[in-house]
Amino acid sequence: MALYLREDEVAALVSWADANSAVQAALIAHAAGDGTAHNRLRQRVPGRGGVLNVMAGGVAAAGFFGLKTYTVGFAGQAPHVLVLLYEQETGQLAAVVQGNCLSDLRTGALSTAGVQAMVNPGPLRVGVYGSGRQARAALCSLAAARTLAGVTVYSRTAAPLADFCRRMSAELAVPVLAATAPEQAARGADVILTATTADTPVLLSEWVEAGAHISAIGANAGHRRELADTLVRRCTVVAVDDPEQARQDCGDLRALGPDLDWSRVHHVGALLAGGGPVRRAPAEITLFDSVGVAIADIATGALAYRRALAAGAGTQLPL
Repeated sequence: MALYLREDEVAALVSWADANSAVQAALIAHAAGDGTAHNRLRQRVPGRGGVLNVMAGGVAAAGFFGLKTYTVGFAGQAPHVLVLLYEQETGQLAAVVQGNCLSDLRTGALSTAGVQAMVNPGPLRVGVYGSGRQARAALCSLAAARTLAGVTVYSRTAAPLADFCRRMSAELAVPVLAATAPEQAARGADVILTATTADTPVLLSEWVEAGAHISAIGANAGHRRELADTLVRRCTVVAVDDPEQARQDCGDLRALGPDLDWSRVHHVGALLAGGGPVRRAPAEITLFDSVGVAIADIATGALAYRRALAAGAGTQLPL
């Protein structure tokens, strides 16, 4: 028998703080390279109306390996996401998890991992680019880990931006203000979160002030771009969630071509564990560019599964 978990059940079982802890532990394990966490590159299968994506991984500490499948690009449809968890000891299918909420939790946690690894403690002034569900995930996750001193958001569409700011102000109990020009979200920000589907840069170098950190989560395919080349070149420390997968998928870094020395791109898990450089001087700019990794889905899904067993939640499937 396998347990089926719905979106609302996942939301009730796993908090933003829970996901932060689970994902950071998985990233540290993967960076250690000792075989306790495995991540496989995202595979994309084109169809007539969109694309099927498949990601696989395993986290020994969680006790599971598995895969995430999702479809994107179909007109008028949100992504359809499922996560399958298999027990590492027996190979048995343990859970089938509806994955949109799970994806939000792990995507936000990945964004926050970059902040936790690369930004000193203290209240943060935050700039956000994007007003969709990934922008909400990045902001909610960060708010669960750090004190927010203020938030300014820019999006190209005014009505969704205004609605996003209203909802997030209420949800976080922090003023979330709408920027009237794109540079306003970056000016004075300690941390800049980019969460868009852009294929041309939305964040320019001249807007970013000395000492800022950027956590970018939108450029998870070669054609996608959020950051100007000149901005990436200014960043003295660059980290990713999986260097191998970033070479395949990170549009922001791939755009630099031979100008980027990949040997200087760090695994964020190593920085979280204290195994690498962060900011050597207050004026330096740091960057975490996430493309999304399956180990984050497996770690978060495993937590949801164990919580569901303890709470008697979910539906048993004859599988």
